[in-house]
Amino acid sequence: MQNSKGLALLVSLFLIFSAVPVMATTIDSLNGQPWDIYDVLDGYDHGSVDDGGQDAFDNWGYLRVRVLDAGGATIVSDALLCGFGLTWDGGRRWETTTPVMPETSSCGGDARSVMAASSDIRVARSLYSPATANYLRYVDSFTNIGAERRTVYVAWGGNLGSDNGTTAAASSSGDYNFDTSDTWALTIEEYGSFNPEGPATDPPVGYVLGSLGNSAYLGTAYTYGAPYVETWPGNGDDGISFLYRIDLEPGQTVRLAYFLYRGLEENATGPLGQTPGSGEEIALAKTVLQDLSDNPDFGDLSAGVRSSIINWYLPPAFSLITPNGGEEIPTGSTHNITWDAFGSVGTGSVPAGLPPVMYKVFHSGDKGASWTKLADGLTSTSFDWYLPAQWGNTRQNLIRVVAYSPYIVPNAVTGTTKLGADVSDATFTIEVVKLTSPEGGSVSGGSTATITWDTFLTMRPAAQTAVQINCGTGWSTIATLSGNPGSYSWKVPSTLKGATCKAKVILKDRTHGVLGTDASNAKFAVK
Repeated sequence: MQNSKGLALLVSLFLIFSAVPVMATTIDSLNGQPWDIYDVLDGYDHGSVDDGGQDAFDNWGYLRVRVLDAGGATIVSDALLCGFGLTWDGGRRWETTTPVMPETSSCGGDARSVMAASSDIRVARSLYSPATANYLRYVDSFTNIGAERRTVYVAWGGNLGSDNGTTAAASSSGDYNFDTSDTWALTIEEYGSFNPEGPATDPPVGYVLGSLGNSAYLGTAYTYGAPYVETWPGNGDDGISFLYRIDLEPGQTVRLAYFLYRGLEENATGPLGQTPGSGEEIALAKTVLQDLSDNPDFGDLSAGVRSSIINWYLPPAFSLITPNGGEEIPTGSTHNITWDAFGSVGTGSVPAGLPPVMYKVFHSGDKGASWTKLADGLTSTSFDWYLPAQWGNTRQNLIRVVAYSPYIVPNAVTGTTKLGADVSDATFTIEVVKLTSPEGGSVSGGSTATITWDTFLTMRPAAQTAVQINCGTGWSTIATLSGNPGSYSWKVPSTLKGATCKAKVILKDRTHGVLGTDASNAKFAVK
């Protein structure tokens, strides 16, 4: 039974959402179910879903907010936000044209209580429904246009179509208690025993709430009560909302992003003729919600928008610049590994003054089969890598840069705090010796051609150099030199006229162990 305050608010909400004829804009999702959105075409214009197909919702997805000043005093105690000017683009998106001020938001008789003339807060909404999926993404932005700090409590929610059969069916933490340990939650309609295994007699409804450990998400809220202090009662109550806290400095804009999933009713015929059996849609929903939690669909958002989302720790959009493939780097040198970094993670759990993103750098000499760490804890976007002596030239080298945050809760599955990574697009070469001439071009038969090479840092001193030629019949040694002179004058046989050849040098130590070898990259012609 609802308490008196909750019942009064329920009546108020019913009156609000019954006062204007429904003219929601509707598009279908992959499973044929509609997203019928209250947008600028109707009198609500708050961005919630009317029905969602098969009675999934009874108006869900709107925002209620409370605004406090820098001292904690209430400016706006409770405002249901309407009038966003949400405009459908004719495709899969809705965008706000008139950001809402909580103190003037009008939904026609809501129980708003305003304590001051201006909250200095402006709120905008952006909705996106991909045609290849069954979820709706909300990105809500909050801007402080004033000169003082503001705290905003945001309740995202509404009323489910599951009514008093509403049942907690699953969560990311594996239990049926929706709290801050969850990145997603799932409810179904199951009358009588509230069996989380169903069957779901309304479509399963899922909520993807943010990254694990983000400080903005505070848990469930109660639609029919005071959502800023009352949590959802649980099974048997369709008034579920989710509560967030935002702290806004003057001039700052931050965003909240969340996903609303809606499946199909089980043991019933769906809009495309589907008839899912008991438990099938519940299982599918769990898979989709976990995938969205692990891989949120933000690829279309700009770096600026991504960096302002505070309830997700998003992979910084960065890319390795060098070495990125094809480079020839000598031993004994220092190579500056660099990468572009832009975007950010949410900073809610990051201690003040500390960088939210750090980097690790790894090297692989076997094309990614194994990796050796070169550096950790970097806060800049470059690292000076000194290349020591090694045995021979290696051509299967890659660099990998990993972005991570030491201040977030590790991923529940992988146990890591990795945010993103990039690897060289192709392999590069680390050289002990480099043949410098001839490289392509031509030489004349009967003349003298100079074969040259550069030597870098070797494991031991070079005691002997072998010079070889391959003109199409295999490698043959044309000279064995004492030490490492760096060049050899080769009398080109006239008999090679018309041939194309390559040259090679082999450095050896005093025990005839090979220190390094290199050959021409391009053939040269003998004229």
